[in-house]
Order: sequence, then structure tokens, then C-alpha cells
Amino acid sequence: MSDTEREDLKKLSKSLRTIISLTSKQFPEVETITTQEFENILSKESLLEPNSNVNESNSDILVVDIRERAEFDVSHLLCANWVDFNKPYREQCDCVIDLIQEKIEEREKRDKELDVFVYCAVGIRASILVSITQRRLKRMKEKEGSPVDPEEFLTDNTEKLPYSSIILRNVEGSIYKWAHEHRPLVDKDNQKTTLVHCCSTLWGKLFVNKELRHPGPYSLIF
Repeated sequence: MSDTEREDLKKLSKSLRTIISLTSKQFPEVETITTQEFENILSKESLLEPNSNVNESNSDILVVDIRERAEFDVSHLLCANWVDFNKPYREQCDCVIDLIQEKIEEREKRDKELDVFVYCAVGIRASILVSITQRRLKRMKEKEGSPVDPEEFLTDNTEKLPYSSIILRNVEGSIYKWAHEHRPLVDKDNQKTTLVHCCSTLWGKLFVNKELRHPGPYSLIF
């Protein structure tokens, strides 16, 4: 972690810093990327600016937003693919596998690394999805060359996935930390915004800067 990142982390609320730390400890098998590293990668690919006219299909990067639709509509990363958190975990994983398959078909390359970055509000939902998807891919790799059990794997042609070249990561602190550091976000109309859907007034207290909180209404009471 750089000195700048350490200073940014100090500015976060104590509660959010605690959640980031606990999430990392609870999911030791999940690789995490810092928001600064993540922004550097996306900026290099010109995937953050609405007017960049970059074709995302030409990139070897896949970004997944695992939140509710209301959260996504308020703000998200421009290049993010929305996966509905309200779906069962199995179906969430199927959606990610489908997105990976689409990306591979778009690129028509099997020898390059595919980086999959997942974020949510603070990192908990993203870590769960990354962990589940990693286990699914591992089982698929172990079954490579064997008939696929349709009761276990719901995605067609899963045996074609280049398992060894897929790297999944959770974005540290997810969109709460990203927004707190004033990194680029867009709304449902792809217009730049600084607001974040907080789910509830209690979760909104994780923001030190109150101006980042979307006024709601929120579906949760806690």
C-alpha cells in the first residue's frame, strides 16, 4: 500500500475501515485490489470516461457490479456489468460465468489473461460472489474433458472456458471507498455523478462526507 493510499484510508470512517479489514479476514481466499490500482488499470484502458468512445469488447477486463438495481441506477462505474444481488448465489454465479464466456467469444483469444473485478457497496457481497465463482471455475476445471452435469453447471459450453487465464478480484471497499476518494462514477444515464445509494440511513453513516449520500428513498430500515 502506497503512502497516498494509507492517507486515504485514514480519512474513511472508522466503521468502513473496520468492515474492509473484517471482509479481508473473512475471505482470505479472495484476492483484493486497491481502488488506486483498480483506477489505474481502468484508466489505462480508457474505461472510465463517458466520452472516450472505447469499445469495451476490445478489453481483457470484465467489471461486475453486484448490487440491487436501485443502487446501480444511482451510480456505478461506466464499464460495469450489473448482476442482480437479489438473485440466488447460484444464479449470480451463472451470470458471471455467462459474462466471462461472452468476453472470451468477443476477444476470440484464449492465450491472454482475463481480469474480472467485482464490486458492491463495501465489499462483502463482492467477496462472496468472487469466492463462489472461484470454486465453480475450479470444479469446472477439474471436470474438463468430462461430461458436464446440467444440475451442477447451468452455462452452456462451459468446458470451453480457459480456466487458467481467469483472475477474479474483489475491489477493496467497493463503491463506498471509491466514491469517498472522488473517483469517476456515472448514473443510469451515463452522466457523471458523485452520489452513492446507501441502502439505508444507517449504512449511509459510513460516509464521512455527507454530500456523497443519495437522499433515497431506501428500502432498508437498518
